[in-house]
Amino acid sequence: MSKNFRGVLLLTGAAIIWGFAFVAQRQGAEDIPPFTFTAVRGSLGALVLTVTWLVKSGIEKKKGSFSREKTAASLKGGLIAGSFMCAATNLQQIALGTVSAGKSGFLTALYIVIVPVLGFIFMKRRVKLKVWLAVLIALASLYLITGADLSGMESGDIFLIGCAFMFALQILTLSVVSPGADPVLITAVEFVLTSAVSSVPALLFESVSPGAFSEALIPILYTGILSSAVAYGLQTAGQALAEPEPASIAMSLESVFAAIGGALILGESMTVTELAGCALMFLAVLLSG
Repeated sequence: MSKNFRGVLLLTGAAIIWGFAFVAQRQGAEDIPPFTFTAVRGSLGALVLTVTWLVKSGIEKKKGSFSREKTAASLKGGLIAGSFMCAATNLQQIALGTVSAGKSGFLTALYIVIVPVLGFIFMKRRVKLKVWLAVLIALASLYLITGADLSGMESGDIFLIGCAFMFALQILTLSVVSPGADPVLITAVEFVLTSAVSSVPALLFESVSPGAFSEALIPILYTGILSSAVAYGLQTAGQALAEPEPASIAMSLESVFAAIGGALILGESMTVTELAGCALMFLAVLLSG
């Protein structure tokens, strides 16, 4: 089994968890304001990951394999990637207050097209002709997903497009900093930063009753432990093995599982036009690989 394939398998596992996380986030958005939800899930993810890293580093110190250089690189990489992840997760959570889980998954999957384009601009990575074709198809899919009326594009749609850009930057950052770094520590730092930054607007502008937290307990636990600690850990480990393009393709499968989860659990449905747009988006995802 090649290193790249092992990475893709890890990232596919993350995509499955993230796909159903759209359902949990959609349910959580009904009871908890966006910044508060992101801060709480981030805190839970950070706690699990930090404890995991402390245990892991303690074992490494006993074995004499602990590396201060690796730790320093992981801290720096986590701060950079975490700044993009913080922006992405908050934009996504705000949008999920009004946009369905299925539609959100496909709009977020725009990062699959954005990753190679930004890689070409900032990292001088070669972009194949089929990727540029995928960009055009993705733009057409956006037109359909938003109801074939760009003038009627909702704020949630715009937030999700911004979310896709931020996730693309996070993916590219991890492709650079993950090899040779500690995936657990990088992910822990990402969530510490996300939680800390999100807590500021949450405390200043939002208020939540204890009853609301009780109602949203399952979504918080799912997104905090599985979607945050487990799935993002899989992402960091997977990206240390896989190239950015196949990595983003594997992760974009979250859009399919988001649509499945939205239909099965929330009873969501889309118009024929929106479904056609999702089909085009999926085609763009496959083509860009």
